[in-house]
Amino acid sequence: MVLLTYVQSLNNAGQAGLFKNSYLDRATTILARDVYITSAAALIIIVLTALFWKELKLISFDVEYAKTLQIPVTFTLILYRSLLIMTIIIGIQSVGAILISSLLIAPAVGARQWTNKLGTMCILAGFFGMISAIGGTIWSTSVPKLPTGPAIIVILSILVLLSLIFAPNRGMLWQFRKNRQSKHALLLETTRAPKSKAQQSIYVAEDAQPRIGGAP
Repeated sequence: MVLLTYVQSLNNAGQAGLFKNSYLDRATTILARDVYITSAAALIIIVLTALFWKELKLISFDVEYAKTLQIPVTFTLILYRSLLIMTIIIGIQSVGAILISSLLIAPAVGARQWTNKLGTMCILAGFFGMISAIGGTIWSTSVPKLPTGPAIIVILSILVLLSLIFAPNRGMLWQFRKNRQSKHALLLETTRAPKSKAQQSIYVAEDAQPRIGGAP
C-alpha cells in the first residue's frame, strides 16, 4: 500500500492499473468476456479439486503421513498452489487485489462454525461466497455510488458474524448458554451435597470434642 501510494504520487505515465478502482474494486469494470474467462477458470478449479480431493486434503493437514501413503507430494503441492493462484486471479477481477484476502478467508471462517467435516465446510464456504457475491452486487446496483467489491465483503462479514454468534456448538451464544448451564448444575450439586466428613474431622476430635491448636 505504501509503495502504491508513492508510485501514484509520481508525475509520470508509468502508473497504469495502480489507481483505486484497479486494486480495490474491479467488479464494475467486468465485461462479458471476463465473465466467460472467470467461469471457465472456476470450473477448472472445481473439477481439479474434486479429482484430487483426497491428496489435497492430506497435504493440507499432514505432509509426512501423505508421503507414507505414496502420494506424490511435490505434484500435489504444485497443484494446490496453482489452484490457489488461479482463485486469487479470478477473485481480483471481482473484488480487487486487497479485498480478495477477505474473500479467501472469511467464507472458511464462517463455514467452520457450522460443521467439523472438511467437505461440508468447503460446500458451506462456497455457499457463503455465492450469497455474498449476489447480495453485494444487488446492493451496489440499488445504492448509487456504492462500490461492488466492498459491498460483497460487507455482506460476507455479516454472514461470518452471524455464524460466530448463532452457530450451534461453536457460536458465542451457544457457549454462553453451555457455561451458564454448567455453573447452574455445579451450584445445585454443591447445595445438595452433605457436609464433608473431611471438614468435620478437622474440627472434631475422636471424642467429639473440638480440637484446639492440634491438642488431643
